[in-house]
Amino acid sequence: MSIVPLFSSDHPESVSDTALEWLVLLDDGGAPALREACAAWRAADPAHERAWQEALALWRSPELAVALAVDRPLRRREPAGSIRRLTALAAMLALAIFGAAWSIPSPIAPLRWALADLRAPLHDLRALTLPDGTRITLDAASAADMAFTPDRRRLRLQGGRMVVEAAHDASRPLEVETDLGVVTVVGTRFLVDTAPGELSVAVQEGRVAVESRAGNVLLTPGQRLRLEDGAEGGAPPSSVVEPVDPDLVADAAGGWRNFKGTPLAEVLAEIGRYRWAPILLADHALDALPVTARLQVAAPERALAALASTMPVSFEAWPGGVLLAAPSNPPK
Repeated sequence: MSIVPLFSSDHPESVSDTALEWLVLLDDGGAPALREACAAWRAADPAHERAWQEALALWRSPELAVALAVDRPLRRREPAGSIRRLTALAAMLALAIFGAAWSIPSPIAPLRWALADLRAPLHDLRALTLPDGTRITLDAASAADMAFTPDRRRLRLQGGRMVVEAAHDASRPLEVETDLGVVTVVGTRFLVDTAPGELSVAVQEGRVAVESRAGNVLLTPGQRLRLEDGAEGGAPPSSVVEPVDPDLVADAAGGWRNFKGTPLAEVLAEIGRYRWAPILLADHALDALPVTARLQVAAPERALAALASTMPVSFEAWPGGVLLAAPSNPPK
């Protein structure tokens, strides 16, 4: 059977973004020429007017007022009006995306994601080349801030997972900051994976230094450091260095995961991070069904087709892109 995602790859997100930007620009009234330009944009296409009305409803919503009350220091000094406009735009963007009808698990708070310098779409990877030539791949719904100066290169992973292929610059080692530690490299390829209270760093090429309250560790290819935040009371994080397949980093950049005896419910949850609509289980007897497979979760339809062809499970498409996972019918 064919599996139809909720939104196609040409979903006109840019039209909605433009409508939000017009609203923020016109928040204080706006010059007549600006208002005329907005009116012309709305009249140019019925889709523009629909996006404008949706954005207007969001602009007037009480949820936006709550989002704007979140206090987050800005990295640059901006005029007061600019601060409100930037924050309002980010809050509206976060509400428009994360406030959808479907419950979307995310590794990062919506407003924090919306305000980040670098962010991936909610359900897809994003590959970027930074000004110094460093290449990064952000996992779905992941975000980072960037602070590059003539003397320093620093990324702050706000949440989620990021593969980094650092450009060589001995005079400016690249630093990747997380809540639990700082990763420092000169030129290498590695994976930084965060979750609440957890940090994982795996190395494919070169050497990586990790500094945390658990101590300083130097990792080489084929090694992974796992950190877990200490218990309440200020205890340092627990840490362990373990061998790992160096291809783990390349797999993460391509959206692949290796599952070994993983319960089906967990596998579907991981695949579901890359779909706009949820995957529901019709029979909880399937929850613990073990899955051992290498799947490209970032291509969810392909991953689900692989599961359906190798395991006693089928996926029924419901309206809105929802999928129902059920035991497959035994052959007659």
